[in-house]
Amino acid sequence: MTYQPQSILEASLHKMTHTGNLATNDYFTITSDVSGITGESISGVSITLPYGCYAVYASIGCDRAGGFSDSLFYQWELDGTLIGCIGAADCHDAVSTPNLDYLEVDQAVATFEVSKTVTLKVKCTSCTASTWTSNTDYTYVLIQRRA
Repeated sequence: MTYQPQSILEASLHKMTHTGNLATNDYFTITSDVSGITGESISGVSITLPYGCYAVYASIGCDRAGGFSDSLFYQWELDGTLIGCIGAADCHDAVSTPNLDYLEVDQAVATFEVSKTVTLKVKCTSCTASTWTSNTDYTYVLIQRRA
């Protein structure tokens, strides 16, 4: 009988910020909040991760003044390559209530396994208007690692 070594699950939770209006190809600045992954480091827009199997989640809360049908799309970037599911913030007018905008947000999610140190970023891949701003109260990154 063979035994598998016990897996270790580590997790980190970080805040993201962006100064000014968001634009296509902008990156979000990462601020460490709870760093529970051994060997992880943060520098500006980059998260450096050691080997392991990861599940990563990014949620971007945004504010949009006067938006009618505007969208903001974002995605994880691993060593310069976009990976995982696209996250989006979508703003549209409430038909039944004039002058009231609704904002819908979903997460950018990715899973991957790496055997070396990698750099991870969150990138704005498309922005249909120039007045999106990030709302730091609702913007975060969750990283889970199984080593």
